Amino acid sequence: MNNVFVNDSDDEFEDENPEDRNLWRLAKRYIRNWEYPIEFFEDIPFRKRYRFSKRAVIEILLPLVNAQLRRLDNRGLPISPLMQLLVTLRFYATSSFQFTEEKRRSNKNKFYYIANFPSIIGCIDCTHK
Repeated sequence: MNNVFVNDSDDEFEDENPEDRNLWRLAKRYIRNWEYPIEFFEDIPFRKRYRFSKRAVIEILLPLVNAQLRRLDNRGLPISPLMQLLVTLRFYATSSFQFTEEKRRSNKNKFYYIANFPSIIGCIDCTHK
């Protein structure tokens, strides 16, 4: 039985120009425009935000977790151990990633205005292969 849709040979599908195969892919976007919190915040706002002093974070907490959080390569654009620690402390300190109710309310209004999504305060844009 001869089926026109089944072809065991790859002759017809060889690329004339192998370099053109990946032209359809979009360029990767790297969005990492973070302020460095140790330098960005004064002592009192830093303590209010993370519930620890800068000195305690740098000299005590970071050495305790640095080895477990460090990546040996740059694969996937890893977040630094310090930033991972600060994000965790921020969440433990405030039970949220948003600092003020005003910011939450503003985000909810924007999501509702743009796409009629009620009660959304944020989203994550991930790229997976």
